[in-house]
Amino acid sequence: MLASTGLTTVNAASAAADAYACPAGYFCGWSGESATGQIYKTNKSVADLGAWDNRIRSYVNRTSSIACVYEDRNYAVSGGYFPDRPAGAGAYSSYPTATTSSIKFVPTERECSQPAYPVRSGSPRPPHRPCGVHRQTVALPGPLRRPRRARPGRLGRLERHGEPHRQR
Repeated sequence: MLASTGLTTVNAASAAADAYACPAGYFCGWSGESATGQIYKTNKSVADLGAWDNRIRSYVNRTSSIACVYEDRNYAVSGGYFPDRPAGAGAYSSYPTATTSSIKFVPTERECSQPAYPVRSGSPRPPHRPCGVHRQTVALPGPLRRPRRARPGRLGRLERHGEPHRQR
């Protein structure tokens, strides 16, 4: 097992290389169709499959993430890719031509070809004003009088969060 990349390669003779040989939490690929031949396992994104480049002919995604399977190294979208959703035990997909060169695990299909979230530009959102900030008080002349709430008509129309104040 290559610990730094999270890869495992097992010969068909040492393990039953079928769709049930792929443990939960891994993406597995086989050198033959119908989940036969040597098995490749990974649970981490791999930008370059190295010796397994263009050798995977059948595969299953047993992770909880979407596996973006690229035909070029370094997750290059230009060569083509497809998102593979998680599957259960015993499930697999197969194709006659081996073209897989890199695999990336992402939470959404969008992230196979685009950044996780668009970059937000412009001014930030204005701070939230808690309830009650829209109320205004007016001090009346005289030393002992309490301040009163302003009423429409005396000071004009008051606004609350950008809306005209309504009388009750």
